[in-house]
Amino acid sequence: MNNISPEAAALINHVFKSLCGAKPSWRGGFKTNDDVNAYKEALALTFMENGITTPDQVLKGLAEVRRNDSPFMPSTGEFLKWCKPEKTNTRPEHKLLVCENKPPATDEQREQAHKILKDLRDSL
Repeated sequence: MNNISPEAAALINHVFKSLCGAKPSWRGGFKTNDDVNAYKEALALTFMENGITTPDQVLKGLAEVRRNDSPFMPSTGEFLKWCKPEKTNTRPEHKLLVCENKPPATDEQREQAHKILKDLRDSL
């Protein structure tokens, strides 16, 4: 986790501590500190690759961890599913995704989208 920001590292460490507190058998999956660090790195990559960028998303995932009755640490993929919002078309921003025959984005819109993605990646 040497190539991520201190804020992102603090978030990953907080998530890991929360997972350990909720899953009493977590040590069974980690034999060495390298195993712990590999899991933390996988969490960081999972967040970055899948757009987990808000505290609300992470809090939703942690709430699901506490609700889940398994005593073992979840895989990063399982934790990712728990962080993502439920798929519905009732929220206004989801209705925007349903547009058919949407015109192609302008150069300005594409540049703005790339800037937003770069800023998000840099903040993690």
